[in-house]
Amino acid sequence: MWVNITTRMCIAFCPTGLFRDVLTMTCVSVCSDYYYANFSNLKCLTSCAPLYADDATKTCVSVCPTGKTASNHSFKCQDYCDYG
Repeated sequence: MWVNITTRMCIAFCPTGLFRDVLTMTCVSVCSDYYYANFSNLKCLTSCAPLYADDATKTCVSVCPTGKTASNHSFKCQDYCDYG
């Protein structure tokens, strides 16, 4: 169950446009620090794999924004390429 912070009621699913924050057990529009909004399952997650975590938008993305590279090691969008 999740808490709708507007109505303060327990609900099975968050309203459209909100994500389930597993840290606070509430429905949120922006995930907690170090969590990323995943549009495929509408949850806030610490890891986006197999997608990539975009720190600028705090979301999981399939393609990193311009100027960033996708790391297949950390599954984050970053300023540099991984080696190894």
